[in-house]
Amino acid sequence: MTKLNCTVTSCVHNSEKLCKLGGIKVEGTSADVSDATSCASFKERKGDSITNECGKKPSQNSVIECMAHKCVYNENQNCTAAHIDVAGDGANSFRETKCATFTSK
Repeated sequence: MTKLNCTVTSCVHNSEKLCKLGGIKVEGTSADVSDATSCASFKERKGDSITNECGKKPSQNSVIECMAHKCVYNENQNCTAAHIDVAGDGANSFRETKCATFTSK
């Protein structure tokens, strides 16, 4: 599993800069740069919104499904990086997030 650090504190799945989901999906099929990627698992935290992941503890280890085919860490749509950072603090939509670890082949 990949170690995931997430600074997207506006996401309902984020707790202590960790993700409550067991895995996320990174979009960006034709991305050449990090800014062209996004976390498709993002769900905006609104007011006192809760998640269907209630009770789950945030984890640093996650399964990362990766659609960024031009990333050096993408192997058969799985992320092979030992650690990734998802960025986009204050995001209102998944399009405002990114895989900051993306590195083009």
